[in-house]
Amino acid sequence: MLQNVTQIYKASFLKINMKKTKIEEIDIGIGFYSGKWSVIFLNKNLKKYPKLYNKVLKHELKHSKTSGFFRQTWVDIKDIKNIFYLDWLIFLIRHPRALFPGKIRGKLAIPIIGIIF
Repeated sequence: MLQNVTQIYKASFLKINMKKTKIEEIDIGIGFYSGKWSVIFLNKNLKKYPKLYNKVLKHELKHSKTSGFFRQTWVDIKDIKNIFYLDWLIFLIRHPRALFPGKIRGKLAIPIIGIIF
């Protein structure tokens, strides 16, 4: 079921933006979107938490449809109410590595603020 939901999101995204966006697994953070690479990065451990996975993927797809600092920030502000805090907290307790900075494609990524340098 999780794969079907992912495929639906991917298909709807491709129809809206008319560009290819890939989903890559990472082992830091929870989720990032990079417009530079047209890639949504999702933590590989999210697959164990389907409800959280779907929420994060949906949120990152919203980022992919916007550009500019203030629009990206607005996406985060609007979605703050949609976060499953308990699921998020359980995920972070079980996978604390998600909290620490690391590298994505050779670039420094800071999970808490969602920035890839």
